[in-house]
Amino acid sequence: ESTGWTAGMLGAPDSETKLVLKTLGLAHPQAIRGWTDISAIWLVDTHHPKQLPDDFPVGFVTRVTDHHSGGSPERFPQAEIQNEAVGAAATLLAERFGQRGAEISPEVAVLLQAAIASNTLRFRAPATCQRDHRAFESLAEIRPIDQPLLEAMDEARRERLALATEALLESDVKLFDTARGLAAIAQIEAPGALEILLRGDLRSSLERLVESKKAIW
Repeated sequence: ESTGWTAGMLGAPDSETKLVLKTLGLAHPQAIRGWTDISAIWLVDTHHPKQLPDDFPVGFVTRVTDHHSGGSPERFPQAEIQNEAVGAAATLLAERFGQRGAEISPEVAVLLQAAIASNTLRFRAPATCQRDHRAFESLAEIRPIDQPLLEAMDEARRERLALATEALLESDVKLFDTARGLAAIAQIEAPGALEILLRGDLRSSLERLVESKKAIW
């Protein structure tokens, strides 16, 4: 790959991501504050306009690497788009390294394993496929991820359940355009997440979420 790419992120890293980066001694990518100094964008893990800032320059996107259905490839006419049904976007990145014979450092190998494990919920998510397993195993040959780190990642996810219901739902929301209108999906991916179904304020919190996002019910 060209060395001209610089990693950047929209939003802020969650506690699980911060934990992994700190454990590996890696700095998190700089947050993108504006588009003045950017001439090309490689978009990773989404290509749905509703999940991007209102001022996102779609014309700058030259590559997309994603694994989500329901995206909008037509919005990125200048881009080389790879959108494949795997459990983790990191699987596609790991495969890309391998296809090009590019060297992966031990730290990045563990980072990608952590991303695959997280995105597939430790290979329990329905979208998980054999490619995720193969990519994980190939990366482990460079340096295997430690079991304590995987357990700490689970704990970081579990800590989100201490949030109030409304804050918990707002902590990870994705918006999708559908034939019926805008859909808002709150993701609660943590060990023990089913306990929120017992919360008495779950329905009212969902109703406020729908109202705040102007989504369909």
